[in-house]
Amino acid sequence: MFILIENLKLLKNNLKYWNKIKVAASNTESIQTQISTIGFSDSLMDQEKLAKIKFHEAVKFEEEFRQENAKVKWHMEGDRNTRYFHKIAKVRCGTKKKITSLSW
Repeated sequence: MFILIENLKLLKNNLKYWNKIKVAASNTESIQTQISTIGFSDSLMDQEKLAKIKFHEAVKFEEEFRQENAKVKWHMEGDRNTRYFHKIAKVRCGTKKKITSLSW
């Protein structure tokens, strides 16, 4: 039961960040529709600039979050094909170093 509660807490935090991205995207879109219907004004342009900055920050945060999770997953699970690739590398290296014929 404890593990379930902890997983739900992690899910809640992840959903909060997804919600931030959706809110920032919808805010940017609504400002852009106001600009297209009403026309350009300094206040709308400033609002659009701030909304785009918030959206890019949210996307950057999500990207960093996913990169960290990928690193943690790789450290926990490892690379399953490492042994195979090392064997192939040794075989290739060994065949290149062998003397196959001598000629005078």
